[in-house]
Amino acid sequence: MLRTDLSNNPTFQELLQRVREVALGAYAHQDLPFEKLVSELKPERYRDRSPLFQVWLVLQNAPTADFKLPGLNLSLLDIESGMVRHDLKLDLTKTESQITGFFEYKQDLFSESAIALMAQRLQILIGLIIDQPELTLNELLKVVIETERGQQKLESDRFKKKQIQQLSQFKRKTINP
Repeated sequence: MLRTDLSNNPTFQELLQRVREVALGAYAHQDLPFEKLVSELKPERYRDRSPLFQVWLVLQNAPTADFKLPGLNLSLLDIESGMVRHDLKLDLTKTESQITGFFEYKQDLFSESAIALMAQRLQILIGLIIDQPELTLNELLKVVIETERGQQKLESDRFKKKQIQQLSQFKRKTINP
């Protein structure tokens, strides 16, 4: 669990530097057993929850070697256990050409549409950060909100246009008494 100082509205570049420093400090203590940490902090325990955190961000960026054996084709399979251990998890995998990922979430806490919106906002945010890393966190938030509003207006306009087209296809009939 890493905590980063977001005070003074840093730029994304400054935030990245702060995260780097916190991560490097954490690496110095990476050998501390998780159970020892839990026993020292004494958080309230629940059977269905992790004792310290409920949100995960996982980045699988270690290269995966192809398994090759004579006469066999081996590949990795994604196996769904059907059980979600945390409230929300974003699992990302880096390949040579792209980063792919998926959300895992508790359905009693998040709807499918909420997760879809979260994914959409993440895509907007990543695009902004790549194009303009000098923007502050507040500026990034404003642009994401404006972009989202623009997309909603476009969708609303498309819907209205489709409705008008559908209504214009109705033929008038004269009814004789």
